[in-house]
Amino acid sequence: PPRRDMTETMKYGDAVVKFGLKLQSGLPSDEVRSFVLTCYLANKTISIFEPVARNAGFVGGKFLQRQKVTNPVNGKAFVAADFYVGAKVNVNGFSFVCTTTDERSLTLMEGHTEDFAKSDIRAIAHKLQAMLASKSSGLFEAFHSADAARGARPIEAKEVSDLCARLELPVCQQE
Repeated sequence: PPRRDMTETMKYGDAVVKFGLKLQSGLPSDEVRSFVLTCYLANKTISIFEPVARNAGFVGGKFLQRQKVTNPVNGKAFVAADFYVGAKVNVNGFSFVCTTTDERSLTLMEGHTEDFAKSDIRAIAHKLQAMLASKSSGLFEAFHSADAARGARPIEAKEVSDLCARLELPVCQQE
């Protein structure tokens, strides 16, 4: 068996983060397919499972056995930080987009912000603060007009996400 990295094993133990994936192939038959990616933090391996969907025409089951996979972007093995909600990843020639994650994974990522920069609330707050201060981003004006339309109701995360997407700001869904 391969040698274990004891520092990672001590840090994470048997912790995993999971993400819901959608296949981005452009084929109409693949639009209904969904996958679950599991990233094992201690040894930097991933596995992908396709849940069985009745009458979808696909069998489901194990899509990728647990293994280290090379990230074609940087030529190194995928690490957990490469995956976040909104990330587009290419695994063995298949293009996926990470669409969801569970609360347990979010809590783990928020507890280890040194490894998961997209879950660091302080970094995200500074990023948004800089965008609000910048006149060119248009975020301040968008918040002001949304606030006037909403009245006393607090702004929801979905509304912030929609504003950032409409203004084409570099903020991913995880942030």
